[in-house]
Amino acid sequence: QLGHVVVETKLAVVPQTLCQGVVVRLDYIKPVLRVASEIPPGSCAYARVMNHEQTHVRIHREIARQFRALAYAWSSGGSSADILAYAKQELDRLMQAQVLFDSPEEYARNLSVCGGEIARLVKPAASTKSGQTPG
Repeated sequence: QLGHVVVETKLAVVPQTLCQGVVVRLDYIKPVLRVASEIPPGSCAYARVMNHEQTHVRIHREIARQFRALAYAWSSGGSSADILAYAKQELDRLMQAQVLFDSPEEYARNLSVCGGEIARLVKPAASTKSGQTPG
């Protein structure tokens, strides 16, 4: 793995006291971006991996935007458990954007940019994880 974004989420259904209904709340804890220690800071490879990880952060922001725009079928009377289950299902569906971004093409691009610097720096890790994509 060339890099990794750690994003902790918290999903909750909060009953409202002043009116009927609930608020579905998705909280993101500030993301932490990590780059493999084999990649020296300031290098072209480091910049490419950081760019890749920052794209994951932008995708998380777009997922949050789309999540806030979700329509819930329950105008009233839906249980908190049912609403939470639906919210989790929809969040999982939206999170597929992260998987789609980490395509084989993106993986190949990461290994070929910077004159192949990334492939040279992490060659043992890349060869042992064949078929896996960078985070």
